[in-house]
Amino acid sequence: MTTCGEPVDLSKIDVPTFIYGSREDHIVPWQPAYASMPLLTGPLKFVLGASGHIAGVINPPAKKKRSYWTLEGDVKTLPENTDEWLGDAKEVPGS
Repeated sequence: MTTCGEPVDLSKIDVPTFIYGSREDHIVPWQPAYASMPLLTGPLKFVLGASGHIAGVINPPAKKKRSYWTLEGDVKTLPENTDEWLGDAKEVPGS
């Protein structure tokens, strides 16, 4: 990746990273968001939210309108295929 004309090696960023995607997001589809995980090192957590770009994140949990999916693991043990990840992930009520 290049930023402001300077090369950036994302694999050198070794910090805990939380990556979020939304199932119906039209701005950042969740599959490419998930695919960014192997580019980073350090502890990673991916969460897939229901709904679109904003609604799945800001809905109050008490309304019980949304849910999210998560799967424990790391970049070495999580599936590369997003369909496989979603099939193995646990759906959790709330937002």
